[in-house]
Amino acid sequence: MEWILRKIGLARKPERMRRDSTHRYESEVSLEPASSPDSPPSESETESESLTIFNEDHQYALEALTRKKTWITVKNLSFHANGVFSNVYRGTMTHPEEREIVMKKSFPPSDVRNPEMLLLASMRLSNPRNIMPLLYTYKRRHDAQVCEVIILPYMPQSLNQLIGNIDSTDIKLYSWQLFNGLSFLQNNNIAHRDIKPVNILVDHDKERLKIGDFGNAKVIDEGQSSSPYQITRFYRAPELLYGVSEYSWLVDVWSAGCVMGRDDEREDSIPWS
Repeated sequence: MEWILRKIGLARKPERMRRDSTHRYESEVSLEPASSPDSPPSESETESESLTIFNEDHQYALEALTRKKTWITVKNLSFHANGVFSNVYRGTMTHPEEREIVMKKSFPPSDVRNPEMLLLASMRLSNPRNIMPLLYTYKRRHDAQVCEVIILPYMPQSLNQLIGNIDSTDIKLYSWQLFNGLSFLQNNNIAHRDIKPVNILVDHDKERLKIGDFGNAKVIDEGQSSSPYQITRFYRAPELLYGVSEYSWLVDVWSAGCVMGRDDEREDSIPWS
C-alpha cells in the first residue's frame, strides 16, 4: 500500500487508532431508550411503515467524538435506501447542530452490538479524512427487539453516479483519497471487504471522497481465518475467488484498482475489461 501512496504523492505520518478505543466505546454506548416524560413516542419499524416520512424525531443520543450524551432533533426524515440488515433514512438535523444527515437503522440480536457501529466509533477518535465519520449513535427497544441507530453525514453522490462523467484530474484526485482511506485501514489491520463504487461516497462540488458502509468490515490479524465469500464478485480479489480463508486488507487494494479502472457505465460491466 505504501508504494501506491508514494506514487500519488502521500507524504505524511500514517493514521492509527488507539488500540483500546473499541473496547472503551463498547462500554460507553450502552444507551437505553430515552425515558424522559417529554420524549416523543418512537416510530414503528414495520415493513408497511418503512417508506413513511417522519416530520420530526427527538432522541437522546451519544456524540461519537466527545462521548457526551445529548438531545438531537432530526426533521423531514424520509426513507433513502435499504439493505439486507438495515434501512437508511435521510433528514435534516436541527439540534445540536444544523446539517444534512443519514440515519442507518439495524436490528442486531439483543445480546450483540452492531459491529459496524463499534468499528466506526473506534475510528472516529482518529478522525481519518477519507473515512465516513460516525456523528451520533443511540438504540431503541421495540418489544423484545433492539433497533441500533448510527447517524452519519449526508454525501450527495456515490462514485457509481460519477463513472463516465469525470475527467482525468478528478480520477487522480479521487484515487488519491480512496487509497489514503485504505492506508488508514491498513495501518489498523482493517479489511473493508466491500469496496465498490456505490460504497465510495462523494461530494463532487467540494471534491471530497469518503469510504462508507462498514457493515462487512473486519479487523483481521495475521493467520486469522475469515470467510472468502466477501466483496461483490466483479471487485473480488483472486484469492477470494479461489476460496482462500487467510487473507488481509490487500483484498481491498484489488477492489480499489477495479473501481478506478472502470471506463464505461454499463451495468455489471467487468471493471478491469
